[in-house]
Amino acid sequence: MDAAFEPHQKNDVIRVAAYHRRDFALALIRSGPAPHLTIPDLYRPLCRKKCALCDSFGGFLFLPTATRCCFGCIDSANALNIVSLSAFSKAAKISPKRLRRLLPVLLSIPGQYGMWHSTRSRPTNLVSERQAIDTLPTLTKNLDLQEILAQDSCWRFMASTALPFLDLETNEVENGLSCKGCQVAVESSRPRGDESVFDRRDMVYSKDGFLDHFNACVGAKGLWVASQEGRVPFKEPEFTRRRGYLPCDEMKVETSKKRRRS
Repeated sequence: MDAAFEPHQKNDVIRVAAYHRRDFALALIRSGPAPHLTIPDLYRPLCRKKCALCDSFGGFLFLPTATRCCFGCIDSANALNIVSLSAFSKAAKISPKRLRRLLPVLLSIPGQYGMWHSTRSRPTNLVSERQAIDTLPTLTKNLDLQEILAQDSCWRFMASTALPFLDLETNEVENGLSCKGCQVAVESSRPRGDESVFDRRDMVYSKDGFLDHFNACVGAKGLWVASQEGRVPFKEPEFTRRRGYLPCDEMKVETSKKRRRS
């Protein structure tokens, strides 16, 4: 199939080859930063389609700064670095009480984070490294913040939430789509050790962006053929059936590959 889909085929292509990840929205008021954010602060990212840090579709919101972002930037962008309030307080020699008056503090919500079912049962007070540097330049000038960054790999995900995109021209809402075919590529590449497939698998697309991606994705086209263009049931990867969570027996394999890439 080429890029010119028939109108009636577009929804079938998305139904067969794409899925919505199972992300749980976190309440701004419950997690803490709400008093520091205005309605325009929240409205702007809602109506922004792309990640504020790159050119990808931004399916998420970084809560401390209300920044529209993509999965890849949550995972690794320096602008979204997170530190715990207690660690930053000790490093900067400022009491947590004073820091709460100067910085937005996010209280994480206990639950499962990331695609590896990582459970965090206790809430943690978190602050944005970028906000801390911008707000307290004198105090942070000589700090080695690298020593207190990333003490928990889940912090970045705990400080983020899924955010739909509101298209003001069409009045439609898009939650973002991930590609089932790219997970097929992950599973078929394991013997060859091609780790670039993980980055492609973790991409989130707008509806139009996914249809463009479909034309270049061998795995997605394979699912389309297997389903006889959406007319018959087909076997899809367990990862996508679970809406972006790894089966327990695959966690260690995936986690070890992620660590080698970092």
